[in-house]
Amino acid sequence: MTKLNAESAAPEGASIVDEMIRREYDAPTEEVQWALSRSLSWGSIAALAYIRATTGESFSTLDSEAKDLWAYADKAGMNADKMALSLGRLLKRVEEERNTRIFERVRSSRRAMRMPDLGSGFGLLQETLDFRRLETPKPTKIHTTTP
Repeated sequence: MTKLNAESAAPEGASIVDEMIRREYDAPTEEVQWALSRSLSWGSIAALAYIRATTGESFSTLDSEAKDLWAYADKAGMNADKMALSLGRLLKRVEEERNTRIFERVRSSRRAMRMPDLGSGFGLLQETLDFRRLETPKPTKIHTTTP
């Protein structure tokens, strides 16, 4: 839950966590908005969404009955280890989605110029460029001959 809170603190993090909770646990928008209006952390919201998906209780009912979500899950006959694994999988999906969005943004911002296929003529082109940088030819040694 702490790692989900840290993920939501990043730019666009809260929207990604919100989207993944809704997708993973089928949490209604009204329930998530209710939890946000109560200033619950995203880790707590994810745990509430998991318990709601399992038991069918609303967030308000769960919040009033369960001050300790782990104890409530145990009391409701849920396996706390399965809940922790599910929250871990949710965190992994959030990280993957964050990375995917970053990579897509980088890919779309780069404009790679297409290079022409120089083929076997590239060597000749390079030689031409090298000769252009050479100075005009001057004799380095003058031989004088005597008749």
